[in-house]
Amino acid sequence: MEKAIEAAGLSENMKDSLFLGFNFSMDSCTTQDRIDSLIQIGKLFHKDGYLRYSFNIDPVSYSPAVGFIYTKDTLSKVSLVFFSEDYLTVEFIKNSITAHVFRTFSNRGFSSFEKKNKFDSDDYYFVKNNTIVSIIAYEHFVIMSYSNAITDKEGSGKVQKEKLLKSEETLSDL
Repeated sequence: MEKAIEAAGLSENMKDSLFLGFNFSMDSCTTQDRIDSLIQIGKLFHKDGYLRYSFNIDPVSYSPAVGFIYTKDTLSKVSLVFFSEDYLTVEFIKNSITAHVFRTFSNRGFSSFEKKNKFDSDDYYFVKNNTIVSIIAYEHFVIMSYSNAITDKEGSGKVQKEKLLKSEETLSDL
């Protein structure tokens, strides 16, 4: 999985359609226009202070919160947060989502991977070109994210550089 993610981070920035037609070439204004048009046609809606989407998979219907992250005013991540509602366990939600999207991503040419998390449960990753789709369970919710591997790689390098600088500064303080 690490090799696939590393390769995705080195790939060309593809403009493949993601969730609801969003893509990694959209700036914040274009993304907001897309959100507004999806609200007008009923694909997205507001509930409990969150932008939501009706995620209908048998036998359950979810209303995950939808969030967007930008890097340098370009869309770099789209996330759906599935809260543990209606007495459904996080594990049930994660497995239900994964079971239903696995075939879709496989048919679109994504490679799939599993990785154990700190709760000794499997998280799922799908990788194609520069897109990483992850389905990760936390204690009270599940997050399904579409991430731009190129932006993730650049951000990771920046964080490592900052940590190194802080370590060097601390050592020089001593």
